[in-house]
Amino acid sequence: MYTMYGIGTKNIFMGLVTGHRICEIDFIVLKNKKPIFAVECKTGDKNLSPHIKYFKDRTAIPEFYQVHMKYKDYGSASTGRVLPFITFCKIKGMV
Repeated sequence: MYTMYGIGTKNIFMGLVTGHRICEIDFIVLKNKKPIFAVECKTGDKNLSPHIKYFKDRTAIPEFYQVHMKYKDYGSASTGRVLPFITFCKIKGMV
C-alpha cells in the first residue's frame, strides 16, 4: 500500500510517494496519469536507497533514479540508477 501526494496539471504530475513502512520516494513524475520515473535525492553517492527497491517491487514505475551532488554513476534506470544531479538533468533534457 502506498500514497501519492503532489501537484500537477492534466498531463504532468509530480509528487511524493509514501509507503506504510515509513519509506518514501522524493519525487514521482506522471504523464497522462502514468508514472514515467521516480527520483530519490541524497547528499552522497554511496548505496542505493532501499526505498527504491521497495517501490520498484510494488508499483508500475518503470525508471528509478537516485541523484546526488558528487561524482559516481552506477546502476540502471530499471533497477535504480545512482548518478550526479547534473547527469540526470542532461539525460532528461533539462539542460
